[in-house]
Order: sequence, then C-alpha cells, then structure tokens
Amino acid sequence: MKFSFVKNKKVFFVISLVLVVAAIITFAVRGFNWDIEFVGGTEFTFKLDNKATGQDEKKIEDATVAIIGTDSFSSTRVVNGNEVVVRTTLVDTETDYEELNKSIDAKIVEKFADAKRVSASAEKVVYTIPAPVSEETETETETENASETETETKEEFDPSSDIAAVLGDGTLALTVSDIVKNADGNYEITYTANSEVSLLRSRIEKAVNELYPIAETSAEKTRMTSSSTVSAEVSDSLKQTAVTATAVAILLMLVYIAIRFEGRAAFAAIICLAHDVVIMLFAYSIFQIPVSSTIIAAILTILGYSINATIVIFDRIRENRRNLSSNYTFEDAVNSGIKSTIWRSLNTTITTLLTIGMIYILGVTSIKNFALPLIVGILAGVYSSICLSGNLWAALKNVGKKR
Repeated sequence: MKFSFVKNKKVFFVISLVLVVAAIITFAVRGFNWDIEFVGGTEFTFKLDNKATGQDEKKIEDATVAIIGTDSFSSTRVVNGNEVVVRTTLVDTETDYEELNKSIDAKIVEKFADAKRVSASAEKVVYTIPAPVSEETETETETENASETETETKEEFDPSSDIAAVLGDGTLALTVSDIVKNADGNYEITYTANSEVSLLRSRIEKAVNELYPIAETSAEKTRMTSSSTVSAEVSDSLKQTAVTATAVAILLMLVYIAIRFEGRAAFAAIICLAHDVVIMLFAYSIFQIPVSSTIIAAILTILGYSINATIVIFDRIRENRRNLSSNYTFEDAVNSGIKSTIWRSLNTTITTLLTIGMIYILGVTSIKNFALPLIVGILAGVYSSICLSGNLWAALKNVGKKR
C-alpha cells in the first residue's frame, strides 16, 4: 500500500474537526432527547392481546403524542413480548387551586348563567344557584297559582347532577367528591384535585383502549397495566453514575497506556476516545434517539472497542521504533504500524458491524435505539484508531522536540 497515512494527516484532522464542530452545533441547536431516567417523568405500560410489533409501538406513540405533544414524549419500547411501555417527561406539579377554582367558575357560569360564587378554598367551592323562573312569574299579573308553581319549581330544582356532569367532563383536573345544599340554600361542591399527569394519563389510557378494544368477555377493563414516576433525585443519581463510570474508565486507560507506551501516546489515545464519544453523541442528537441509561453501556462499549484497536496500532509502532535511524523516522514507524494492522482493524470492524447491523434491522425500536449509536461509535472508533491515533502521537512528539 503506497498510501501514506502520515503525509495525509492534515486531511484526517480536518475531517474530524468538521465532524466535531458539526456535532457541537447540533448539540446546541437540537439538543438531546433525554429519557425519563435522566430528566424524570412518567411511564405507562399497556398490555396487548398479541405480540407487540413495531407498528403497534408507532400507533401507541402517535396516540400519545397527539395528547401530550412531541416535547413531552420520550420513547416507547416492547417488553415481555406483548407489552408496550410509553415514557413521557410528564411530572406531577403542585396544584394551583386559585386557577383551578377559576376554571370551575367558568364551567358553572356556562351552565347556570345566574350562578355566583360565595366562597372558595382548596378542594371546596360554594355557589348560590337560583332556580329557573317559570314563565308565569314573569308576567305582570302574578296570581296565587303562579306563586304556587314557582314554589314547587324551587323545591324541585336540584342542579347536583348537572354540576357533576359539567365538572366531570374530563377537561378539568379534578374529581367531584360531593355536592350538598347547605342551610343557606347554597351549593357546596367538594372535589379532589387531580394532577395534570393524572388527567393526561386517563386520556392516553382511553385512546389506547380505543385503538385496541377489549373483548366483552375479558376480565380486564383497560389496556393500561401500570404507571410509575421517576423522580428528579433518581435522575440526578443516574447522571452522576454515567459521568463517573466514563471518567473512571478513561482515567484507567490513560494510566495503562502511559505505563505501557508513554505519556504522549496516552494523551493521543484520550483525544481519540473523546472524538469517538462526541461522534456517537452526534448520532443521538441528530436522530433524536432517546438518551436512556443504556448510553452508559454504549459509551463504555465504544471506549473499550476503540482503545483496543488503538493499542494494537501503538504496539506495532513501538516495535517499529527499534529500527529508527536517520533514514527511518518515527513517522515512518507510525505509517508502517498503521499499514500492518489496518486489515486486522477493518476485518474486526466488519464482523462486528454485521452482527449489530442485523440486530438493528430485525430489532424493535428500543433495540434499534441502542444499536444505531453503537454502529456510529464503532465506525468512529475504527477511523480514529487508523487515521488519528498514530498521527496524533507523532504530532505530539514533534511538539516535544520543538520545545
């Protein structure tokens, strides 16, 4: 192979620089699709009659997004064959009773135009709701019979069912507990405030039940089997775990390479590892792949894969250094080391990609969301090992010589 990797190192450096800059811009513009394990949220599980497919995931995802919006949706995945887990970034918030009571006012006045609120507190509102006046009482000549009719109308008037209907239509985050008429003739409405998550949960549940109707003979009444919330405290712990695991792995690699080779080689390897992780994160951002706890495994896998290929090249370079002379420089040792190991690196990469590629093609969404970043990371790893690691080591040695 006449091609010189060392002489074309500037081309490789520019390509990597362009990719890294593009990745950073993407991070700033598109950001990441953080799963609830990192930002907190609510998870719903639906059980289907038959084995869940990618099409089922898509249908449930579309129904969920239509209710909560794209920003609040996180991911879907199939578990246990016939269960679909929907993850959202919805979190419970403290109830604003003042705003909720204003919403109740609007509903009551819409139904009873003459209704007036007497008092309001957390989970209790009191209204005066006049009985509708009969046509006889509106005439200028009021008779005894008309008065009796009005009295009967007032005695028979009971708005409780109408109040329960308008407040329980699903648009307000509350459940009516009781409606009673007190001694003053006012109507006391007590309710239990539901969180926004509870309201949206019921809508999602209803939508999925409509997509997959349950047989009348079934003992189950809903497709939703569970819902759970991941708190922000747990999310912070997972973030710390991810950062700590990555930092420890890189530090140990740095120490190992520095001992086995030299400090400049260790620094060159770390730059390559950082390059590989950034490119893999680029895939997460540009394709908006949910960033879940599996990213920890993905990063550590890429670090291990990439450093293995880099060490093989470094080992060959170290062997070639024994032949250094005025006619055989360190750059020649690097170029020779890369060429003698390139087919090993490529063959290892191809066999690995064949396996992960089939997993990506045949897997469900959750598997694809793990496999795709691995594919990108592996490609970045083989590129950095072959085209960057040796050249960076040589460049750092030249910097040392100039000093």
